[in-house]
Amino acid sequence: MTAKTAALLPNLLTGLRVILTLVLVVVLAGRVPGLAVAFWLCLAILLTDYLDGRVARRLGACSAGGALADVVADGSYALAAAVSLGRLGLVPAWYVALVAGKLAEFAITSWLQSPPGRPQLVFDPLGRLASALFMAIPPVALGWHHLTGRPAALLPVLAAATALLSAVVRVAALLKRAKPGPSW
Repeated sequence: MTAKTAALLPNLLTGLRVILTLVLVVVLAGRVPGLAVAFWLCLAILLTDYLDGRVARRLGACSAGGALADVVADGSYALAAAVSLGRLGLVPAWYVALVAGKLAEFAITSWLQSPPGRPQLVFDPLGRLASALFMAIPPVALGWHHLTGRPAALLPVLAAATALLSAVVRVAALLKRAKPGPSW
């Protein structure tokens, strides 16, 4: 494998996640061939998310563009799955708004925390946990529905608490940074 080919592999995995997300939306829209296929698609999406960063680091193919593509792919999956599962009643309706709101807050606060003229993604531990929960909720909700026939409730509540706490911490940090210091 050439260095150029190796550098493409993480991006191919990220691109595959986007394609799998589109297939997931189609499957959930028609419920054909069923929710079991959606469950396995979610696991495949999680696997590509797990692998793309690891492969990029191992091959020395990390880049700002690749990191941005990874975040966009993750956010696209989280939001598309939330909308699709919300439409089917498998997650609470407020959860869809939570995911959309957290993604918007992350983009805005990252932009505001970035150096002027150099936008970058700014991560925080609670935001990373919220993101991990957003990624995990779709297969859990599908599995829970399969086992119980009921919508998932507890994990979305945990994701909400984590996402809201992350947003408060991020906004507070921005306000603290913007607050003028004492004038002596």
